[in-house]
Amino acid sequence: MDKLQAALSTGAGVATLIALIIAEAPFFLILAGIAGVATLAQFLYESWTYEERIEEYERKMRSYHQEQKRYEERLVLWRRECDRIESDYKQQVEEYRREYQNKVAQIIRDWENGLIFQPLDLCQPFLGQGARAGRYDRRLREALIIKMENLPVKFLPEQASLKVPGFDFPYTPDIAIQVSSNNRTLLIDVEVDEPWYQNNGQRVPHHALDDNRHSQRDDFFAESGWIVVRFSERQVAIETEKCASFVCYLIQAVLTPGFRDPSLSLPIDHRRWDSLSALDEERDFVE
Repeated sequence: MDKLQAALSTGAGVATLIALIIAEAPFFLILAGIAGVATLAQFLYESWTYEERIEEYERKMRSYHQEQKRYEERLVLWRRECDRIESDYKQQVEEYRREYQNKVAQIIRDWENGLIFQPLDLCQPFLGQGARAGRYDRRLREALIIKMENLPVKFLPEQASLKVPGFDFPYTPDIAIQVSSNNRTLLIDVEVDEPWYQNNGQRVPHHALDDNRHSQRDDFFAESGWIVVRFSERQVAIETEKCASFVCYLIQAVLTPGFRDPSLSLPIDHRRWDSLSALDEERDFVE
């Protein structure tokens, strides 16, 4: 009520002042007087609403601090989840590494004991059912042929298929290598895994971790005396030579127990994908 009375009183005074200026002053003074009155009115308005604007500002600041606190809490939870995922991934990689090392060690012991691994039955691909060759299979094959020129190896024919129990169609290794020395034979299947392929314009996941068919097939080949080496398509596309060097190193380690190559440089690790993340993998590489 006090503010309203003050506003009415001030408004009446301002109106009287304007009437006096118009009656007594020249035109330019009238303009100056009106401008001054407008400034005075603005000042009075801001004075009357100051407390309300302060309250609004403080309310927004409280809301801002509350939102900032929620954001910081979510950030802490997100970082913990990232740390957990990274820890689980490292643990999984370490488990795979130990398992792989144990398999290689067993193969080397069998090799030293004179065990001969017989190849599985080769067959021609069924008509119209030949496995699709990957974009980078031949590039890796050619790099391996050059690096293994002086090693006792034989490359099985491209697109040669193998009968696998439990599968309706034969399996076609990307690159199959036969290592022979001192009447002993070892077979290696080198795979170049693509994360997806196109079917009617849609991406279909391929070689995913949660697809048990691939692990079952790998286990079958390993139990049959094969070494299965898998690279991602990205690794072969970007670091072909390093992939080939690793396979060459593996063969030399089998042929010569205790063999070491300090200069060996491995391709950059590429985290395996599941059926969902496979569809987000890029396949256009800067080589």
